[in-house]
Amino acid sequence: MKNKNEITDKVQKMYTQFPFPDVDCRMDYGLIILRFLKGLEKKRPGFWQSAKVMEAGCGTGNTLNHLAEIFPKASFQGVDLTPASLEKAQEKARSMELKNIKFQQENILKLNLEEKKFDVILCIGVLHHTADMMEGIKRLKAHLADDGVLILWLYGKHGRYRLNLNQRFFDLLLTDVNDLSEKVEIAKTVLTLADKKNVSCHLNVHSPEIENDWEKTMEFVTKEPQWLVDQFLHVNEKVVDMEDIFALADGANLRMKKWFNVKADLSGYIDDARVQSLYEKLGDRDQLLVKDLLLKPDYYTVALEKE
Repeated sequence: MKNKNEITDKVQKMYTQFPFPDVDCRMDYGLIILRFLKGLEKKRPGFWQSAKVMEAGCGTGNTLNHLAEIFPKASFQGVDLTPASLEKAQEKARSMELKNIKFQQENILKLNLEEKKFDVILCIGVLHHTADMMEGIKRLKAHLADDGVLILWLYGKHGRYRLNLNQRFFDLLLTDVNDLSEKVEIAKTVLTLADKKNVSCHLNVHSPEIENDWEKTMEFVTKEPQWLVDQFLHVNEKVVDMEDIFALADGANLRMKKWFNVKADLSGYIDDARVQSLYEKLGDRDQLLVKDLLLKPDYYTVALEKE
């Protein structure tokens, strides 16, 4: 079994060659997170006049730079494992003339920003690429203010099943190919020539409008190789379900504050009084598990807070 340092090194090398996301895009999670962040001002007047925000695994700065622009009086800190990604993030911040943001290289599994605490910590599509998710979430919690919120975006094992099979296919097929650029070209060939019914799957790409359109997603990832690498050729990816999220939260003494974009009651999905009555008899966690098994999400966006 690969040790944590070896896995971390492989992830860093991958993103050094193909910094991610490296396109200006607004994922659908960005809108729901933004609405949530703006709502913090209602419960805590003046919040965005002095809020401190960190993004752990900021990549090329796509999300954090936009937030820094929207909330000019708040302060933003981006950390990432890969200098190549940080260089692009800093370049974008300079082009946007942002004065309230800074970036630095950090390994989440060794994250130690001294006594710094943040009101909001974002970890979007990153924790599942670390060598130790539990250690990662504990490191993030250590930098969370007592009344702060940690927002995670994680791949779902139910909805990502077919893509995971494709990843395993490429992992085996390309065993003797060491050059990542060569792997990209072979993967393009396979995805172009293979029958759609064999390889089509849901991808998390730059625009939610095309996520479920196989032809359009293929057109995008073949033009943007960093996205093909991130989706099909990643060197370390884990997937979770709601039970796994509970385990991570419990291990770090955190509790669920919000599951984004999911309706409050089962009646929002199954309009039947008897079904809803059975649902209401369940405990809070079992209610979430029932919705998880029904919806089979492609990914999860959740907000956690300290116990």
